Amino acid sequence: MHTETVQIIQSKLMRFSARALVEEQRRARQLLTGDARLGRKESQATLEELRGLLSDAAEIFLPDAVQENIYANDSGTHLLPGWIKKAFVSIRVNGVVRPGCLEDVRLFVKRASEKGQTYTVRGAGTWPFGGAVPVQDDWVLDLSLLDFMELDKDEDRLIFGAGALFPNIRAYLKKEGYTLRQEITNPNSGTLAGWIATGGLGLGAYKYGPVKNSVDMLLVLRPDGTMEALTPEDEAFDLFFGSEGQTGLILGGALRVRRESFVSKAYAFSFEKTEDAHSYMQRLREAEILPTSVIYFDRAYIAETARIEAAHLNAAAGRAMEAERSASLEEWRENKALVEELESCAHVLVMHFDTAEDYEKALKTRLFGASRRAMRIRQLTFRQLSTELAHHLWDHRFLPVQMKQNGPSMLVSETILPLENFTAYQSLVRPFLSLLMKVELKTEAHLLPDGNMLIQSIVLADMRTVRHKIYFALVPLMTQAAIYFGAVPYGIGIWNYPFLKALRKKHPEKIAALEAARARFKESALLNRGKFLNPSGLRWLYRLFARIAPRVNHWFVATTHKRRQGKKDLLAYPVQKLAWKLSGFMVRHAIPSDLRKKEAPLERLLAACAECDSCERSCPTSDVFGMYGPATPITRRKTAERLVAGETLTGEEAEGFLACTRCDNCVRICPADVPLTQIFDLVEADARFNLALNKTADQKETFVGRFWQIMKESPNYRKHTHAVQTDKRSHLEHGLKIIYPRGYEYGSLFIDPESCIHCGMC
Repeated sequence: MHTETVQIIQSKLMRFSARALVEEQRRARQLLTGDARLGRKESQATLEELRGLLSDAAEIFLPDAVQENIYANDSGTHLLPGWIKKAFVSIRVNGVVRPGCLEDVRLFVKRASEKGQTYTVRGAGTWPFGGAVPVQDDWVLDLSLLDFMELDKDEDRLIFGAGALFPNIRAYLKKEGYTLRQEITNPNSGTLAGWIATGGLGLGAYKYGPVKNSVDMLLVLRPDGTMEALTPEDEAFDLFFGSEGQTGLILGGALRVRRESFVSKAYAFSFEKTEDAHSYMQRLREAEILPTSVIYFDRAYIAETARIEAAHLNAAAGRAMEAERSASLEEWRENKALVEELESCAHVLVMHFDTAEDYEKALKTRLFGASRRAMRIRQLTFRQLSTELAHHLWDHRFLPVQMKQNGPSMLVSETILPLENFTAYQSLVRPFLSLLMKVELKTEAHLLPDGNMLIQSIVLADMRTVRHKIYFALVPLMTQAAIYFGAVPYGIGIWNYPFLKALRKKHPEKIAALEAARARFKESALLNRGKFLNPSGLRWLYRLFARIAPRVNHWFVATTHKRRQGKKDLLAYPVQKLAWKLSGFMVRHAIPSDLRKKEAPLERLLAACAECDSCERSCPTSDVFGMYGPATPITRRKTAERLVAGETLTGEEAEGFLACTRCDNCVRICPADVPLTQIFDLVEADARFNLALNKTADQKETFVGRFWQIMKESPNYRKHTHAVQTDKRSHLEHGLKIIYPRGYEYGSLFIDPESCIHCGMC
């Protein structure tokens, strides 16, 4: 890339400011609650100093109880029992800075390096291994406001900021006739910059390689506050991919995208055995066929998905019959046939082609045939699934977390394993878990172009039960089993720290290069403590666990593998057999599966949440009042959790439930089917909520009326109206009359036909 082009991209990123958005959100909060500030309403020396240092576009605050809970968790950390987190690492948030421009980031990092201030960088907080979780009073540097995007059509290149989210990128590119070459499986959250920092593997990687292959330039900030623009020609460029923020912050960059070909050809095949699916993938590689992605789902994963789809189907049938809609009933019949075909599947491979040339080449091989046809190549037998089911399964690529609702906890081990050892790993772990704990392993795996597989080994559990709390031990055990067969963990963060040694052994050159890069800046010790190569902030007990647990698990895995091969070591075998028998007895007999506390409906509904952040990104009140502000889905859900825990709510927390449009965006978009608005209704029916709210019916109505007036006047609500805008203000401002029936019913809005502007919200 030419130096001039790099400078232009850097200049565009530097000019971006979220000032207009932030000012409008402050105005909305001021009008709603009488205070524009986020978080606790108290002063602190560092807080005031930062407010004087950074621009007006930055949000700087001390988190309240709900916000602290949000920033202290991610999609994996929230599952861990509190006593484990306290024993292993002290998770505490000092304060939060949301920079409104890149100069704010630079000034904050520069000040941190001078003052010795520790901090953790956070994008969307959707990674499950604690990579964005602050330890021991770190400040959180939340980059979510830096969501700059601009498409250069001449170069087929997207310029992106550190806070640019995948769903927004997809929508923006689609409108321009473009699409991503590689992306993550999270449908509604996750930042591109964060994905780069964690490795950049996922969808599209089989054809286009890791995301590194598509990045033309990165703008980074070193731990001492110096800014650099890096291109693939620079030695330091590669180090930022999978660095987990250890070498500095990714502020943005330039990503090659492709023009939308409007070719989306999905194929799916069912195999009776893992070995057959493995053999097919090897043949696919040998034939040099290039689908964008090749995804494997094992039999248990498919069965769980079929159960969920059947439940959705039954619910849809009930709604259709209740409404007497013949078109919906016909659609139900078609979907029923699809679910029945899914139920007949075993181990499934799904692949997708994005060009006619690629899939036409595939059709010339014996690996592809006619829909619903049984096929055989020597000893390999398989069945090609219908085109409809193939596309349905391809669409399912964004919903791996969907099955969490049946847990409602989902424990995941994520590793990169050589394809040649995939069958051996599955053959050991699957019966291992079944015999030991009566646990069914579910597997999703992505084939990578270098002959490896990105594997998610999934166990559904219920962390509210005594017995299932033991299942936490299965995650490091599954990871260690994969390492035994030549794998490395995909990401370290906090919770994969015990497996850093395995990564160091597998990729010594990369780890050495990262450590050398860190050594250049003494300020590296301040950044992302307790994560990856920076163990400062981890308690001694966790460090001890990290030394002992892998050794114990390795011995257990190795001995079990040898025993399954008929090799019975005279010393190890009796000890391992005794440990096996004792563990199996304890789990299946001494600790009954029904040891759980009696749960309330509210607790049951909250349990399935995956902390994926999808609801926050789709909520109109989050856009109007600010993320994690007084009126957003996550703050309401976290408040509901506080209510379940018996904690006392504040009046402001209670008011957040009144400031809800009940548009059900959060419900529709939730991959785990969490009925958020039902949860909100249950909270409002609780006497403790009304005690905290402390409002009469008239005061409630006045508050809700003010809330809706603010919404109507906010330009940040505009995109949620689906209407063409003719000025800078919301269409809903123009004479819309909202009537609340039965005195006070803000859950359903009745529109006066005379003033209806056909905004599409209904």
